[in-house]
Amino acid sequence: MIKLMIKFSFWKTEIFLFFLKFCSVKWSLPEQNFVENRNRVRVLFNIFLFLMIPTSVFADDWCGTVTGAEKEPLAGVCVSDGLNVTKTDVNGAFRLKIREEARFLFVSTPAGFRVKGEFYQRIMPQQMEYHFVLEPWAASAGKTVRFIQISDVEQQEGELSWLETIQKYLRENPCAFLISTGDICYRKGLEFNAKHVSQEALGVPVYHTVGNHDLVSGKYGEECYESLFGPSWYSFNAGTVHFVVTPMPGGDRRPSYTTDQIIQWMKNDLAQLKPDTPVIMFQHTTPTKRLSVPETYFYGNLDLKKINLKAWLFGHYHTSIFYTDPESGITFGSVAPPNKGGIDHSPASFYVYTADSAGIQTIETRNSFWSGQAFPAPISVFQEATCLTHLWSANAGANIFFGEPISCETGVIVATADDGNRANCAVISFDEKGGVRWKTSVSNSVKCALAADAHRVYAVDQAGSVYSLDIHTGKILWRDDPGAQPVSMMVAPVVKDGVLYAGQGKTLTAYDTQTGQYLWRNLSRDDGEGTTARLRMMGDILLASSNWRALYAYDAKTGKLLWRAAHDHLRFRSSAPVPFKDKDGKDCILVSNNKACQTVNLQNGSLIQSVTAAQNLQTASSPLVFENLILVGSADFGLCAYDAQTLEFLWNVKTEKNLIYTVPYVVPVQASVEATPMRVGKNVIFGALDGNLYVVAPSRQEGKILQKIALGAPVLSAVSLSEDGNVLYVSDFGGNVHAFLVNSDPQ
Repeated sequence: MIKLMIKFSFWKTEIFLFFLKFCSVKWSLPEQNFVENRNRVRVLFNIFLFLMIPTSVFADDWCGTVTGAEKEPLAGVCVSDGLNVTKTDVNGAFRLKIREEARFLFVSTPAGFRVKGEFYQRIMPQQMEYHFVLEPWAASAGKTVRFIQISDVEQQEGELSWLETIQKYLRENPCAFLISTGDICYRKGLEFNAKHVSQEALGVPVYHTVGNHDLVSGKYGEECYESLFGPSWYSFNAGTVHFVVTPMPGGDRRPSYTTDQIIQWMKNDLAQLKPDTPVIMFQHTTPTKRLSVPETYFYGNLDLKKINLKAWLFGHYHTSIFYTDPESGITFGSVAPPNKGGIDHSPASFYVYTADSAGIQTIETRNSFWSGQAFPAPISVFQEATCLTHLWSANAGANIFFGEPISCETGVIVATADDGNRANCAVISFDEKGGVRWKTSVSNSVKCALAADAHRVYAVDQAGSVYSLDIHTGKILWRDDPGAQPVSMMVAPVVKDGVLYAGQGKTLTAYDTQTGQYLWRNLSRDDGEGTTARLRMMGDILLASSNWRALYAYDAKTGKLLWRAAHDHLRFRSSAPVPFKDKDGKDCILVSNNKACQTVNLQNGSLIQSVTAAQNLQTASSPLVFENLILVGSADFGLCAYDAQTLEFLWNVKTEKNLIYTVPYVVPVQASVEATPMRVGKNVIFGALDGNLYVVAPSRQEGKILQKIALGAPVLSAVSLSEDGNVLYVSDFGGNVHAFLVNSDPQ
């Protein structure tokens, strides 16, 4: 082509020579030297034209090829500069107009292939040609594909046993790709993850998204991210699904992009698809905080209901939650971090999805540190004693989280959680021998404790739906759906004097227990982040919490906000407050948080006393006042004892290494007690995340272990007693419900 252009320019050369002839005086070229210099001038001018061709003839285009591993051309592959999108021709060639704002060219990898090297190339000055090589990738070739999502790793150094679990899974289970949906976290975290969470380390294509903490200092917020992971938005294909990745709209530093720019690229990208191609989107956060309101399903001005969107998968909230809108069929899903507990105390985990033309088909929660799921576990007594004698065990068929068994005259009631497919979410009643009396399915996981009165049992699922069930038959008497939020609903309800209090933030509601009618609904604060701190009634005051926000007090009769308290780490708390008497004998509130034990004035929320704790107390375990002691579970020291007057630390019962990790922002190794200890006679009994049930005799000097029973699965919930006090019930994360005979006054 260059030679043709030079020939085509011959007439320009002649004109130039003619011009030189008439300007020989000005150019100081004697006439007799003109002819002999003509050839030299022609050569120089053609060289000049040759040098000018890249900028004058081809300056408007980038070009290149997409080929297979054997250099065969691949037609129909989309290539983009982040705004414009084109397809390769039959020769595998592509051409895109130069756009000054563009920083990358990238391919939308077709199903059945992966890119050899990176799926993107940085645009370099004066470089006009870019070539991509694809190789066959069977894991993305079928009609149904499997992939992994992790999120909010936020790790800058340290051990990687969680990643080894993922590596082992990938070796045994082929996956099309792994995606990390943001908050890789700051410059060191970005560099750490680029090294360890990569295709080289995991053996599958690895994709990343920009989270709010991935926008760091530089020329623009995403500069560091781009230097390690490439473009902030892009797409790829696997199976029959088109996957779209977009960045967090904003964060710790201002990005160079805008949502409008990304939407314009998305429209160009989606325009290349065949009609009815299913789309799954990844972003660090959600497009709406009202998951149950389809009218809000917009990404900027893009109506998500009109692009055949099947799922929007996100992170950001450090929770495990799934919600499928019944009207549009769009699924919203979030996963807790893989290396630490979620803010909602979901276990450190990763999700394994299967997807086809209909969208997400299955979702499997894989714990990063424990291989157990829901199965009957053997009982073994490590320390012989006469405290507890095993009676029976039964399995509920799915995980049991923070809901302690509810004892009633006919047996015991529990609730289950099935984060993935939500097929096994239920409230189940067992009889006195462990047989199932009734089982009622609910729409989503129930992770918080149940509430009950003489006639009804009440449950709140993760999507915020409130259920009233007949305690004898399990029949749903009434149900309310105040609206699903991106944060998990982990707040346990409370019932008193014919009124049920349930929900959090703007869904906090007082219900008439018989009819389900609203008595009042809170409109004075938003939802904040999810919390495991249950609602607590103290007289006519309802205490509610929001992680990272505050402790709130409401008038239980009217719903009026009386006060909020967020001082001295009080807002960094996962446990519910308990009634207490201060050192002057006055009624107050006792709370434990991540760094302290505190007492708070019940009437105005002012801080009375605060003592810093060396132990991390940001567990779901509420303090137990035991004579002159305060006993509470910790993230790292097992069960801890404090002086009830001075709040000073006395001793601890160190539990064994966790089987799962649920405490937020605490990475292994942990010795965690999430369960609130329960007084039984002169002893306290609690389960721990090491899979053991402990019977401890506390004194001011020590906590003596009287009995330790291996349940085989972690325990997050408190134990409970039968109405006559003779049988103790405990549930574990494996879905097992155990009954033990309580021997009288064991020592």
